[in-house]
Amino acid sequence: MRRKITEPPTAPFTNEEVKSILDTCDVYPDKTNAIRLRALVLLLLYRRYAYEIAATLSRNRIQGDKLFLYSAKTGTPVYCPLPPFVIEARNAIPESTYFFWTDSRLPKPQREYGKRNLKRHFALAGAPDGHAHCFRKRARVIAFKSRRRNGAGGGNRTHGLGIMRPSLYH
Repeated sequence: MRRKITEPPTAPFTNEEVKSILDTCDVYPDKTNAIRLRALVLLLLYRRYAYEIAATLSRNRIQGDKLFLYSAKTGTPVYCPLPPFVIEARNAIPESTYFFWTDSRLPKPQREYGKRNLKRHFALAGAPDGHAHCFRKRARVIAFKSRRRNGAGGGNRTHGLGIMRPSLYH
């Protein structure tokens, strides 16, 4: 028996959509949230995290220019380097326990609230069908193209003791 697919597959964001999404951060009506939104978009764009991980990211997870997490499969501690422009965007966020979560909601309602805000932002940027997962798909496409161009490798690679080095910085 074949499974019936009710929703069409989502496509990764194009270069034009990413540029428009970032440009729209500058004209977002709520300036405090615009700062948070730009940092969130850059984190999603350059680190391939699931929205749920990024949305509830606490300040104590970032040490210098590295993000500290545990791998989902093995629970191994992992440090993930962040590009300088992501660190700059993160440093612009007003001081609080979390970067993108206001502490006034429980994590699940906050994630849903954040997804709705992100969806609204994508619509303002001209990508009404976009959602956070499109950043991860874009990163996979870039990694795949990089592997094809270089013959092998690409994507996230672990070097040594739990340091993830993405090949997506450009």
